Amino acid sequence: MSRSQFHRLTGRVLVAPEIMGPPDEVPFPWRIRIDEAVYAVDLLRGLPTARLLERTSRAPETALVAARRALSNLT
Repeated sequence: MSRSQFHRLTGRVLVAPEIMGPPDEVPFPWRIRIDEAVYAVDLLRGLPTARLLERTSRAPETALVAARRALSNLT
């Protein structure tokens, strides 16, 4: 099943929240840095798409690779 099929069939999206405040010098392996922001893959949540107000952006492919790597560090 592809990601788009998952989102369409389940009506949910996966969201990693941005960590606010000064980033750690060396982020944990389950935290990913994209530009100046740090995201917590260990706090990943599935949200119903109905709760989203609007689509603001799409994660670049490099961020998805980093998120998958961070997830593998958790399991």
